[in-house]
This record gives sequence, structure tokens and C-alpha cells, in this order.
Amino acid sequence: MAVTRFSDNYGKDGVDVVFQMTDGKKPVVCRVSRWTLADYEESSNRSVEDMFLAHRDIVERAASDLHDAGDIDDQGQVLVTLAAVNRASRNS
Repeated sequence: MAVTRFSDNYGKDGVDVVFQMTDGKKPVVCRVSRWTLADYEESSNRSVEDMFLAHRDIVERAASDLHDAGDIDDQGQVLVTLAAVNRASRNS
């Protein structure tokens, strides 16, 4: 089942942006690293928050695709990778 945005809120945890999506029943914690965003953007001149907000729709699509594929870590979190963001970008 595809996950969708739970809220507009997000936070930082070290170099990661943490955001929540929902599968309709429960929240799903997702993370994307500064390095993934910078590599996708081919630049690291902006803050991690600015990069996340600029690409949030694609990052969330990538998180949903990963969740649908069962790509969830031991803590039940979806870790958004550059490969997943690139796939989501091509499929948009």
C-alpha cells in the first residue's frame, strides 16, 4: 500500500531529514540524508532543509516506492537512497 504525507512537519537528526508518512493506518518514519539530497541536486551549497523542501515531492515518492517494495530497516523506518530518488524522478 502506498504511503502518503502524514503532515508537513519534518525534523533534522544529524545530517538526516526525518519526516512521517502514513499507510492509512499508522505513521511511517522516513529519512533522507543530506548527502543523498546534495548528490541528487549535484550541489551542497544549500541547507539540508532547503534541499529537502525543494525536492520533497520526489523524496516522498521515493519513500512510498521503497515502502511498497518492503525496503524498511530493522527499526521500521524507510531510508531514502539516491537510487530511489533518481527512479522516482524518472517516473514522475
